[in-house]
Amino acid sequence: MNGVPSAAAATFPRNERPVLAPGGAIDAWRLDPALSCLCSGPKIAAVHAYLKEHFPDRAFRDLHAPTKLMRKGVLAERGDYHVVSMAAELPSHAILLSEFLAQAAAAVEERLWEMDVACVLRAHRIVIVGGEGVSWL
Repeated sequence: MNGVPSAAAATFPRNERPVLAPGGAIDAWRLDPALSCLCSGPKIAAVHAYLKEHFPDRAFRDLHAPTKLMRKGVLAERGDYHVVSMAAELPSHAILLSEFLAQAAAAVEERLWEMDVACVLRAHRIVIVGGEGVSWL
């Protein structure tokens, strides 16, 4: 176990994901089927792999802040973005917009390298990753 929480044994609040400790298994990723969004296990695993290369000592936490959408009289939640938070003395957050997550899983990590997201994340701690590039808050 190495102190890594077991995703199978744990219960997570709605729209939150397992906390992955350094060296933790990325395959512990679970999707919330009630939330309509463009993130998927392979896409988020690619994001985690990229960030783990640049921030090997950080623990990751994934979450959504769902938007409520009324369509034809039915209230539904949508995930317009996915957040990967990295624990540290001063935590960092990568906000992945749905336009970024719309691309194929195989392209996600390559685009993160092209945009040098890790460098921007080190400098600004909160970044927004979109289809056209990365910006910061």
